[in-house]
Amino acid sequence: MHTFNESEYLANYPDVAAAVKAGAFKSGYEHYQKHGKFEGRQPDGLSPRERAVFHLIDKQGFGLEIGPSHNPIASKKKGYKVQILDHCTADELRAKYQGHGLNLDNIEEVDFVWQGQPLPELIGKTQCYDWIIASHVVEHIPDLISFLRQCEQLLKPNGVLSLVVPDKRYCFDYFQPLSTTGMLIDAYTQNRKRPSAGQVFDHFANAATANGAIAWSPDYRGGGQTHSSTRISKPSRNGIKPIQLTSTSMCIAGVSHPSLSL
Repeated sequence: MHTFNESEYLANYPDVAAAVKAGAFKSGYEHYQKHGKFEGRQPDGLSPRERAVFHLIDKQGFGLEIGPSHNPIASKKKGYKVQILDHCTADELRAKYQGHGLNLDNIEEVDFVWQGQPLPELIGKTQCYDWIIASHVVEHIPDLISFLRQCEQLLKPNGVLSLVVPDKRYCFDYFQPLSTTGMLIDAYTQNRKRPSAGQVFDHFANAATANGAIAWSPDYRGGGQTHSSTRISKPSRNGIKPIQLTSTSMCIAGVSHPSLSL
């Protein structure tokens, strides 16, 4: 059972915060007892995803979130002592996502705009963060080994790197082969800054959808029936074909410094 946290409950459920401010409830706790727990709201305000991300993190520490874009996990608005690193400024992000049906108010001011330089060079110091969060970032990094080494340089001793990594079985990478350690070593020794021409070709040649969607949940059935195991549908370039798969959601790894062992 998770302990109720008033401040995080209100921060994560702005509708409740507005109701408390309007006098409809004396506190977030009153709302949780009367309604929230029956609505499936979390007592500490954290979603299962956030709880996994913060599992090894001291939330009172000073952190860096890399590439949060329009959906930060450790937002400044919620009181986290965090700096934001992204590929463009906040104004540019708002312009980029205008008209996409997203809440642009979630976009936070960007402290560091990354243009391909080593992260410690961009930040201007090392051993300065208690934690680093990168959600759906590492799958876009051309040189993963260098990224991990740079994060190690930025973390304090006993700092934590928390990664959210998509499961290829439930997104457009379905037909892509698994990356090998050899591929990572090649990218590292070549000091790769961009995907290779072959990687770009493979992406467009193998990109999959399921009923037009580029991502889907593990329990997506596509018209199949549920028996003793979950029956979902296999995306195909030429339609949907049924196949038996084990349901697994995203992989979330909390990587402790200095070992950085995945």
